[in-house]
Amino acid sequence: MVGVSNIDFDWVKEVKEVDESKMGVKGLVDEGVKEIPRLFVHPQEVIDRYPTAKGAVVELPVIDLTGEERGGPRRREVVEAIGKAAREWGFFSIINHGVQLETMKAMLESIKRFHELPNEEKESLYTYERSKLVKWNSNLPAQKGDPACWRKEMEEYVKYMIEVTLGGLQMLRDNQWVDVPPFPGALIANFGDLMQIISNDEFKELIIKDKPAVYRDFMFEEYFQYYKVKGARFESAFDYYRIHK
Repeated sequence: MVGVSNIDFDWVKEVKEVDESKMGVKGLVDEGVKEIPRLFVHPQEVIDRYPTAKGAVVELPVIDLTGEERGGPRRREVVEAIGKAAREWGFFSIINHGVQLETMKAMLESIKRFHELPNEEKESLYTYERSKLVKWNSNLPAQKGDPACWRKEMEEYVKYMIEVTLGGLQMLRDNQWVDVPPFPGALIANFGDLMQIISNDEFKELIIKDKPAVYRDFMFEEYFQYYKVKGARFESAFDYYRIHK
């Protein structure tokens, strides 16, 4: 396949075209697409700014939740470990989280079964209309949509990504993309820019007398609307909300 990195195009128009085709990414692959649609490709300046570190592999901090319940013997230790991982990494693995491995496997199998259905059957379920069935927002749609009532399997993972044995996960570390090896049975927590902003650039330490605000006040709805438009075009919210002096 050939990637196209030119960003001078009507992003909303092309998203709508992909939506209206009701093919999804798997459908494009099944059809033998020869050129990756531009909306799936980072602009060259982004690629140049954050190159992939060839052969670099990192081991994420591993948080063991055993004994973390309120009043538990390890609660303080776990809280401090999460804070340290959030400040220094923004990613961490979670083990002994209480979600059964069988449940995780069943969810992955149900996703696989769905995507292997005939295109005609999947197209009948492809919709952004709130009154039609259940939808899972895994991307930034061109249309507005309200949250759906998710199935039990999805509710278990709304705040986490499952680390599967196929690998493929990368994270930005020291301005380079590095590979993160899979950790079977673990959940991966990812702290995005919203958490960094509301914690004033430090996950643990909030605004105090000797540490004035770094970012201006905003409502979550404003942030969400910014992310839907600007975030999809590779523009971080940091500079937009930062107080420039």
